[in-house]
Amino acid sequence: MNAALQLYKQKKVSLGLAARIAGVPLGGFLDFLKEYYLTLNLELEDAVESLGYAATMKPSP
Repeated sequence: MNAALQLYKQKKVSLGLAARIAGVPLGGFLDFLKEYYLTLNLELEDAVESLGYAATMKPSP
């Protein structure tokens, strides 16, 4: 999780890729950011990539 967080904070990876590196769902990574009061580095390209990634996810039962 720490490696993914550092890469994301340095704007070297997108939100979706950081979540994948951390091995958690996108929502879990967002919760982690919220818990530690970190802001999103969200640009249009990141939002589009994240939405595309979210669309491939299967809903939890």
